[in-house]
Amino acid sequence: MESTDSDQRLIAVGASVYAADGEPVGQVKALEGTYFEVDVEGAPDYWLSMTAVVTAEPNTVRLRYPSEVISRMAVPAPPEH
Repeated sequence: MESTDSDQRLIAVGASVYAADGEPVGQVKALEGTYFEVDVEGAPDYWLSMTAVVTAEPNTVRLRYPSEVISRMAVPAPPEH
């Protein structure tokens, strides 16, 4: 299932983020353009593109990637516009 613009608008700061395999990733810390920052407990925070999202609800974001590949999708900051 592809994420839609309406799914992306549902992403809210504080929402729990889960990998495709159901593993908890962290919480949405910030939103900037088409990227969102993930607050990861006990590890450095990072940014992911909205294209990584399969579904989003006000309190839950589910990613299209399993937990073992998310770190390869992460960027330290959103790209400059």
